[in-house]
Amino acid sequence: MKRTTTLLILGLLISGGTSSHLRAEVVPQSAPVVKMATAPNAAVIYWQAFYAIPNLTEEQKKVLEAAISSDTAPVSDQLKPIFAQYRIALHEMQRARQVTPCDWQLDMSAGPELLLPHVQKLRELSRVSLLRARQRFAERENDAAIDDVLATLKMARDCASSPLLISILVNASIEKAAIDLLARQLPTLTKDQRDRLEKELALLPPTVTVATAMQWEGEIFGTWLKRKLEAEIRQQGNSPSIEKLFAALCLSMGVPCNLDPKPEDRQGQRRAELIKTLSMADIDAQIKQLSDDFNTLSQIASLPIDQRKAKVDAFEKSIEAATQLKDKADLRHCLSSRALPSLGNVISREEQVYIRRQLLEQALRVLREGENSLTPIDGKMVRYQKMAHGFELHLSSSSGDVILKVGTEG
Repeated sequence: MKRTTTLLILGLLISGGTSSHLRAEVVPQSAPVVKMATAPNAAVIYWQAFYAIPNLTEEQKKVLEAAISSDTAPVSDQLKPIFAQYRIALHEMQRARQVTPCDWQLDMSAGPELLLPHVQKLRELSRVSLLRARQRFAERENDAAIDDVLATLKMARDCASSPLLISILVNASIEKAAIDLLARQLPTLTKDQRDRLEKELALLPPTVTVATAMQWEGEIFGTWLKRKLEAEIRQQGNSPSIEKLFAALCLSMGVPCNLDPKPEDRQGQRRAELIKTLSMADIDAQIKQLSDDFNTLSQIASLPIDQRKAKVDAFEKSIEAATQLKDKADLRHCLSSRALPSLGNVISREEQVYIRRQLLEQALRVLREGENSLTPIDGKMVRYQKMAHGFELHLSSSSGDVILKVGTEG
C-alpha cells in the first residue's frame, strides 16, 4: 500500500496533477549572478599554469634535461609527447601574458622565512616554454615560437615584480636564455615578424631595481628581527640573558652562535667574551646598523653602472673584516655580516641583463638599417663582428664583456 501511494504522489508531481496540496509552487527566479574578478592578476593565472605542470616519468625527465642542457642541439621528436603534456600549462602561461598586473601576494612580514613556492615552478615552466620555442623555430613555426619566447619574457618580468633580490636574479637568468634564443633566430624572421617582436618587447612590464629591492629587504629584515627579539624576551621572562638573546637572533638567521667554545678554540673564546659585554642597547644598535647597511647598499645600487663596482668592493671588504669580531665595533656589524647579500653578484647580473636587452634592440635595428645604425650604450660603443650566418654584438662593461650572437657561426 505504501509503495502504491508513493508512486501515485510521484506521478501527480511529474504530470503536474491538479491536486493543489501536492503541486509545488513555482517561484520565478532570476539568472544567478556570477561575480568576476574586478582586478585581473597574472599571478592567479600563473598558478593555474603551475597546477597543470605534469608529473613526468623518469625517462621523460632525462629526455627533457638532455635537451635543455644544450642550447643549439637539434630538438628530438621524443619531446613532442612531453610538450603535449605541458599543453594546458603553456596555454595558461600565454593567457597570463595578456594580463599586466602581477601580484604574488607574498607575506613580506615573514622576513627570511618568506615562502616563494612560485619561483621554482616559474623556472621549470620557462625552460619548457623556451624548449618548445626552439622546436617551433626549427619547424619554421616562427610566429608560434615568438609567442612562446614573449610569454617567457613576460613571466620572467612578472617574477621580478616582487622587490626581492632572488626574484631579480631569477628574472635575469630567464631573460638571458630567452634573449639568446631570440637572437640566434632573428635572421630567419621576416620583416613583419621582427617588427612585431620589436613592438611586443617594448610592451613588457618593467622590473624592480636592485636599489629598490635592497630598501625593501632592509625594512623586511629589520622588522622581522625586532619581532624575533621581542618574542625571545617574552619567552625568557624577567631579566633575560643578553647573551642568549643574541644567540637566539643569530640562530634565527641560520647561524649558530657558540657561547661555550672549547678551551683550545682561542678565537671562539675571544668571541664569547666579547658577546658577554653586550647590552640590550648594543643589540638594538646592531639591528639599526643592519638597516643602515641595507640603505647604504641601496644607495650604491642607485649609482651609475660604471661607479658601482668600486663602492661595492670597498663596502663588502669592510663587512668581511667585521666578521673577525676583534672588538665591539666589529660586533656592531655582526648581524649585517650574516644577513647582507653579496651585492656585487646581484648588480653584475642586473647590469648584464640591462645590456643584453639593449643589444637585442640594436640587433633588430642592424637587421633593418645596417651596422652603421649601432649607437653607444651608456657612453660605450657597441662592437660589430661578422659571422658566417649572422653577426655578434660586443660591449665591455664593469661586470665583464657581454656578447650577443645574432644568427649562427656555421
